[in-house]
Amino acid sequence: MSDRHQTTPYPLRMPEELKAQLKEAAAGNHRSMNAEIVARLQESFGGGLEIDKMGEYPLIEAWEHLERLRTELDRAMGEYKKLLTRKQQDS
Repeated sequence: MSDRHQTTPYPLRMPEELKAQLKEAAAGNHRSMNAEIVARLQESFGGGLEIDKMGEYPLIEAWEHLERLRTELDRAMGEYKKLLTRKQQDS
């Protein structure tokens, strides 16, 4: 994978009103908020990422999906550990 397609998480603070506008624009463009931000930044710099036929950024979308799955897995593992601890205490 080239450096061009690697992504780096970046925490972003913005006014709630701007976030609402971004969310609406992302929905209108059938993109995630992250993909919308990336598209707008790329456009402002006069470049673009490789876009698939649906106008999406497949690597960014895949990374976001992976992050959601990782979060769900972390939550599930936490619950599993709690159950194991309770079971051990009850034994």
